[in-house]
Amino acid sequence: MTDAYLSSESPIERPQVAAIEPLIQLSWIDTFAGILIQPIQTLRLLAAVADERFNGIGGAAAVVILAFGLDGLRMVPPQNLLLAWLYVPFSIFLGLMLWLSMAGFYSLTASIFGAPTSRCQRAFVLIGWSFAPWTLMAPIGCYRELLGPAFIVVAAIPFIWTFIMQVLAVRESFELRSMQVLALFVVVPALYQAQQILSFIQGLFATVSSMM
Repeated sequence: MTDAYLSSESPIERPQVAAIEPLIQLSWIDTFAGILIQPIQTLRLLAAVADERFNGIGGAAAVVILAFGLDGLRMVPPQNLLLAWLYVPFSIFLGLMLWLSMAGFYSLTASIFGAPTSRCQRAFVLIGWSFAPWTLMAPIGCYRELLGPAFIVVAAIPFIWTFIMQVLAVRESFELRSMQVLALFVVVPALYQAQQILSFIQGLFATVSSMM
């Protein structure tokens, strides 16, 4: 961590940055393991690194490519392995678009309300790393026949884990309180969907009324 970066923080925040400074040199694999084992501490470390000119964006992209590349392999039928040349690149493309659109949406929303640019940078890095638990979906898929009906329950673990990681990533990126995160992920989407449904009903009613 450079002196220039430390000098930009307030005196109250400096001890927190200094406390994680020795961990800045973590390798990609150590960071990956940290996301799975100590997610909050690792996300805060990544947030500090991401403040410096998008540092960590390459590692985040590698996580997304790995997670969705494995997911593409999981969907390849054993009878036609050549389809891997189609499934894997397409799955990676969809994964990258999901990551960038999700991070872009939250960054744009935050910037509208005056969030600093550094926090928007954090969002791209942290949300990318939040897909790390999704890499477990492919190994679990190998036991689909063995698990039988229990496969649905076991397969839900990476999905729920990834969702929780994304919630934590957004919270740490924009330094939100728990209630703010709850509103962002649950209340706002629910209100938006309700508004869309009501708009559709109102439009349908107006159309039918004009035809009578």
